Amino acid sequence: MFGIGLPELIIIFAVALIVVGPDKLPGLARSLAKTFTEIKKGLEQAKESLTQEEELNAVKAELHKELQETGADFRKKLLEERPESWHPAAEPEREADLIEMEADREADRPPDSPPAPAAHPEPQGLPAGDTGESGTQSPETNKAGPGNA
Repeated sequence: MFGIGLPELIIIFAVALIVVGPDKLPGLARSLAKTFTEIKKGLEQAKESLTQEEELNAVKAELHKELQETGADFRKKLLEERPESWHPAAEPEREADLIEMEADREADRPPDSPPAPAAHPEPQGLPAGDTGESGTQSPETNKAGPGNA
């Protein structure tokens, strides 16, 4: 067990019998057994938790690898079909960087040129199904503008 043989167990039992007494020894044995059982259950749960975490990390790493491969394949196919769509400029990592880049573009733009396109353009034009030829307008297009009162 822990390198303890039968003679050592007999000595430990005799010392416990003398120290604790014969009337309290069975209760002490039960409480020690419960304590060891709880420790064993706790260790098994911790081991199971670590095993599940390792499995999840392996799945996560595999999914990350597959996602990167899919992204690389998509980029390759996109460049083969539409090479003009590739823009080597670095993309901003934060919304604040994006706003700052737009402000810089506006500052560098000559005064008579049209404004630069927004990073997140708002949908323009008529809603789906509205051709604009009828006299009625949907609530989205019924905004004050030239010709509207």
